[in-house]
Amino acid sequence: MIFMRYMMKLYISIVSLPDYLHISVICYTHINEQGRLMNNKNLIRYLAVCVLLCATGCHSYGPKSIIPDRFDYSAALAQSWKNQLVQNLVRMRYGGTPHFVEVSGILSQYSINTEAIGGFRVNADGVAGVTEVPFSISGSFTESPTITYTPLVGEDFTERLLTPIDPVTIIYIAQAGWPIDHLLELCVDQINGLRNHTIVSSNNIESTKAQAQDSEFVELVTLLKALQSQGMLDIRVEQSGRKLTLFLPPTKGTEAQNKMTMRLREILNLSQTDSEFILIQSSIQRSMDEIAMQTRSLLTMLISLSSAVEAPELHMEQNIVYEEALMRMPPSAKEKLLEIGSSKKPVKNVFVQIKYRNHYYYVKDEDEGSKRTLALITYLFNLQSRESGQMAPLITVPAAAPR
Repeated sequence: MIFMRYMMKLYISIVSLPDYLHISVICYTHINEQGRLMNNKNLIRYLAVCVLLCATGCHSYGPKSIIPDRFDYSAALAQSWKNQLVQNLVRMRYGGTPHFVEVSGILSQYSINTEAIGGFRVNADGVAGVTEVPFSISGSFTESPTITYTPLVGEDFTERLLTPIDPVTIIYIAQAGWPIDHLLELCVDQINGLRNHTIVSSNNIESTKAQAQDSEFVELVTLLKALQSQGMLDIRVEQSGRKLTLFLPPTKGTEAQNKMTMRLREILNLSQTDSEFILIQSSIQRSMDEIAMQTRSLLTMLISLSSAVEAPELHMEQNIVYEEALMRMPPSAKEKLLEIGSSKKPVKNVFVQIKYRNHYYYVKDEDEGSKRTLALITYLFNLQSRESGQMAPLITVPAAAPR
């Protein structure tokens, strides 16, 4: 005759969904009179495991979720913005209009529940001398993200895309260390009568005078870039009422640096002795103590940058690509500011890539000029909303304490 001294039944239940996980473990242990003492050690082990698992779930999940959630949401927002920007440029290349949808709120809720139940039953199932030790462990994890999207329309659209960039914004970005040549080539239409032909009208017929002004603008940008790289471009802005004063302190550098500074003032038609100049948003300079800067709007920049999208030959033959854009960039400017390639198949090692009309459009990861341009457009897009009272997306991540 064989006596059962020890018998255990184990039941495991797992329910897994995209945002829900539930695990349940139920164990029944039967010990008869002869095997009770022999299996006391095993019983203690099982109960210890039960207590340990339950205690593990009692720790707060909230603090642990902050780091991964913050970085995951930040990376997702940054990547989605790049995709949206490139998609709008590609859409405009095909004659479409830009559409922006903002993430105005992110609410992510977590719920963690753990439960452990244990006990003893003597003479289980009416059988004398048999002790039943049932215990169960269960736990569940639930995530419920809520993301709010806001389309850019009405006043917000006008404020961000149609309003010319504030000249002070350009100065502040330059002070932060952004390459001054890149800023002026993309954002400025003219300074003190010097026209920037990096972005021109498709109907514009460049005259001899216009070409001469363009060469002077190129010289201006070259001088500013040289002075900035040598640490000699010390510019600060003070605002008094509606008057913006731009300070250009006299250069105390080498003879070559002094010559560059004198030439800079000469090109801009500024006084060689004054150090304070009034910065205005205008196309006309009225005196030698003024810096009249006419800037571009983001929509003008986007229209011209869309011409940098490389359309497939098939689409060119089908005449579905928009070639008569109001603004365009010369080939030399495209190579410097932005290049968006196209391919029938996905491309590896890219900075950003989107799919449109069964083709893939991408910016190479090693293309520093294109990456800088996309970054600048992003900065300007966010800075343009400063007066509308909008804020960055509100991210709320409450984590419920385990029960």
